[in-house]
Amino acid sequence: MELDEIRRAEIELLTSAVRRDPARLAELLHPGFVEVGRSGRLWSRDETIAALAHEPGRKTPATSEWALHSVAPGLTLVTYVVSRPKGDSRHSSLWAMHDGKLQIRFHQGTFISPVG
Repeated sequence: MELDEIRRAEIELLTSAVRRDPARLAELLHPGFVEVGRSGRLWSRDETIAALAHEPGRKTPATSEWALHSVAPGLTLVTYVVSRPKGDSRHSSLWAMHDGKLQIRFHQGTFISPVG
């Protein structure tokens, strides 16, 4: 798998245009996709697609600290930080090849507590 392709797909998932496009999300999210949200809630693929379809438009957040690591043939771990005015969060994703397509299999976002 091409690491640049995975990073582009991950960034695409941060854009409002893709987040509110159920057809595009269905292409990018693996049939067994699960997400552990920043609140700790577990989301299924169908719940994620339905919730994002109604998400208000927003500016694509700034990201940093990108790291991509191949963990097995056809499986890549991605980590990065999202910066928003309300605070930063650390994210991790697993990307896999499924039926010849690059798809996200797992995602988790965790708020970063302010130091102090």
